[in-house]
Amino acid sequence: MWKKGDLSDFEHGMVVGARRAGLSISETADPLGLSCTTISRVYREWSEKGKHPVSQRPGATPVSSPKLDKRRLEKCFLV
Repeated sequence: MWKKGDLSDFEHGMVVGARRAGLSISETADPLGLSCTTISRVYREWSEKGKHPVSQRPGATPVSSPKLDKRRLEKCFLV
């Protein structure tokens, strides 16, 4: 479960999305191959400091919605 180096924007997004969808830290860590400490750190930075995993395009329509996010996570985590 050890992964060396920084996480990509996609991996940050997967962590934040999974946690926002209600998955526990361990349920998020196992499929992504990350440590629970990494999951906690990434989500804490996002929630407390407002560090967004994916840069937003100004004036663009949102790329996701809660319903679409849930479907993507279900497909990824085979829920």
